[in-house]
Amino acid sequence: MPKSIGNVKQGTFTSFELFGNSTSKINFKDTDGSVGGYLQYNHANDKITLNTAGSDRMTVDSGGITCNTLTSSVVQSAANVEIKHDSETMAKFVGDGAAELYHNNVKKFETDSSGTTTIGTCNINGGTGFAVIEMGGDDGAFIDMKAPAGDDHDVRLRTYADGQFQISGFGGSGTSSETMANFHYNGAVELYHDGTLRLKTAAKGINVTPEGSAPANNATGAAGDIALHGDYIYVCTGTDTWKRVALSTY
Repeated sequence: MPKSIGNVKQGTFTSFELFGNSTSKINFKDTDGSVGGYLQYNHANDKITLNTAGSDRMTVDSGGITCNTLTSSVVQSAANVEIKHDSETMAKFVGDGAAELYHNNVKKFETDSSGTTTIGTCNINGGTGFAVIEMGGDDGAFIDMKAPAGDDHDVRLRTYADGQFQISGFGGSGTSSETMANFHYNGAVELYHDGTLRLKTAAKGINVTPEGSAPANNATGAAGDIALHGDYIYVCTGTDTWKRVALSTY
């Protein structure tokens, strides 16, 4: 038979022991004799449960501590702390690791060894003023845009310490990154084609990169294409149709 041993001295509780084959339990009763809650120890799994109003409010076992409200809970294990609403995870904090935030049980934000990761759309509301994003590093800063997300960048926006802003592209596996455009503070704007500089602004106007060789009169081209070579300006007047104008000194 289960038994209990109690020892009370002048209103001061010094010890109370319960013995049971499977569980040891203390019931807390209301004045009408109904059980309002209990404290229970399960011998089989070394689990302590504090129950009030018919619900387990706190459990302690080898897996950690779980604290519950009517619909929410905080679960602490040896390495993690987890906040839940019913069965849905709201936040998770991993020892020596990530802090994770969830929406409707789906992870949307987490920290990692290199910074943070946001899953989904990031909305920044500047209210009645300007919305501001600031990024900086000793060498500059860049934004990579990718498709798919795990790919290397398809387009990169980069700034350097000298105020230069660059747009570059990446053609995928087996290719190298190529400059598409450069914008220099208080200086030139440069436009590239297939990694080669073709046009840039200058103090007196624009500079067009000369062709390595003169285009043939039936070279590949579209109407409006212009090329420079030697003493001539070459203009494509129709598909694969070129004409030229001679240059002279003055």
